[in-house]
Amino acid sequence: MKSNLSAWNYVKNNRKNVATMVVALALSFAAIYIVHMLLMTSVESFKPMALTQPKKMGFFDLSKATLDNAAVPGAEHASAQEKLDALVQALQEADGIDSVLRRQVLQTNYRAVVGSLSMKVPMYEADEIPAFLAHVGAKLTDGRMPREEGEMLVDEVVLRNMKAKIGDWYLPDAYGEVFTIVGTVKSEGMYCTGIPKGGTNNGWYHVVLYDADHSDLKEVLKKYGIETGAEDKIDDAATNREFFERDCVDLILNVVKAISAVVMFFLGVTMLIAYVSFLRNRMNEYCLYASIGYSRFEVYGLMMREMALIFLSGLVAGILAAIPICYVFRKAIIDPRGLVSPLWYPDKILEISILLLFIFGLMQVPLLLCIRGIKTIDMLED
Repeated sequence: MKSNLSAWNYVKNNRKNVATMVVALALSFAAIYIVHMLLMTSVESFKPMALTQPKKMGFFDLSKATLDNAAVPGAEHASAQEKLDALVQALQEADGIDSVLRRQVLQTNYRAVVGSLSMKVPMYEADEIPAFLAHVGAKLTDGRMPREEGEMLVDEVVLRNMKAKIGDWYLPDAYGEVFTIVGTVKSEGMYCTGIPKGGTNNGWYHVVLYDADHSDLKEVLKKYGIETGAEDKIDDAATNREFFERDCVDLILNVVKAISAVVMFFLGVTMLIAYVSFLRNRMNEYCLYASIGYSRFEVYGLMMREMALIFLSGLVAGILAAIPICYVFRKAIIDPRGLVSPLWYPDKILEISILLLFIFGLMQVPLLLCIRGIKTIDMLED
């Protein structure tokens, strides 16, 4: 009676050939996963600034044309400046808005492995800073509060990302030796602030400290007769969410998909060529199985089990290789720069597994052609 054909026998007796294919699969998996992790560092690290920070603080700078056409209650026929003053007064009296002050603004620069994020930094007078910190939930963790012009408080994560320390200049490449870091704060939104010095700034804005219900400034301004246009500058939760999803998440995911497609294309071509050679070298073996009574279906099942064992081994080896390498990258590159990067991405593992399954499916073409070419010994003699 025939015994079942074992896929393990070939694997055990042909370790070199099998190992080559397993290593190719594992390295391809690891390469895609590691690139994904490094690029997603930008997404994960930018979330507090891009999504959390604007929930409590926003900025607007309205054009004269918008103010001329505005219908601010109680100032419908006033001048542009009078309408702006009336708007600010109404906003300050609204529930859920703590303050609306026209102040100078700087930028902070938070660099990820790929790309960087700049967010506005409001500049206040010394006696206004405690109220700002209380509103955004930031606590002083080191150093002291700003007292003089040009002194800055920087979020401790941002400070580490800048590779700076208390006493250093704040972004000297952008502002020169103007602003000095005197303390660090800690908060969910990674806020920074300081006292202005002269005219060194990135513009003047109305800085609005609000709650989450008022974090869409365009909608808030509509309630006061303001229809914003292209000339107006609005920086709030809605605009930052749109930017984050379009220019960060979507862009990075598209890059990862493109890299995955390229890697998988070359892997598929390589595996296809290697597998064709693999099958040719074993034709006599398959013919022998057919000659001693095994059906083509049973031989096909053997070949499928062998291929499944190779692909599954490659997937497992890829995961076991990728996670430790990602951990090393995180400890050596990501953590020291104040960045955030999870090691485990189940969705990406599933996506790569599906791509490998697609290559597995491509292998059916040479495999089925090989099955059709199987002949018994007597047919070979003829």
